[in-house]
Amino acid sequence: MFGKWKYEAANEAPVFIAFRSATKKNVYYDDLPEYKDRLTFFENYTLSISNARIGDEKRFVCMLVTEDNVFEEPTIVKVFKQPTQPTIVNQAAFLETEQIKMLGECISKEGYPEGNITWYKNGMVLKPVEGAVVINEQTNVDKANGLYIMISSLEYMPTKEDKNSYFTCTMTYHGPTGRETIRSEPAVFDIHYQLSSLFIFPMP
Repeated sequence: MFGKWKYEAANEAPVFIAFRSATKKNVYYDDLPEYKDRLTFFENYTLSISNARIGDEKRFVCMLVTEDNVFEEPTIVKVFKQPTQPTIVNQAAFLETEQIKMLGECISKEGYPEGNITWYKNGMVLKPVEGAVVINEQTNVDKANGLYIMISSLEYMPTKEDKNSYFTCTMTYHGPTGRETIRSEPAVFDIHYQLSSLFIFPMP
């Protein structure tokens, strides 16, 4: 006889969003500002939502009503947004042996859900080492759209062997098909060497 779509939220009454008559072929959309001009209810009772938003991550239920029965089938909608390519910003002008110094910050924006940043040196994962490798992570949320801003800073104390070494960072995030990774452009730093103290003793 007709089909309806609704969504359900915890501890709240179901909210109906679309109605379609099987006999009159009429389609009605409930007056909900959050879904205004974003819904399409097809003849086969498929519901399409355009211009996805974080708020669309809900439990939706399709309800079909016949003369004899009412059928309901739920589906969980997950929202994914690929983040921007990570970029190493605030890069140090140079690094100095025997001195731990802020190498830079890796930043990736506009992602959902929350991802992870990993630092690399010459393609190998950098892990924290007391006094030599310090990694600090920060997660912010853009209040305008609910998307994540991921920031990771790296403090690093180089050795002479780090000459010509290159540093990169990756952003690992969840997409519709599983885990994905985006890599930054490499950054190379000049290494300044600390000179040992030179003592000159007078001839006897």
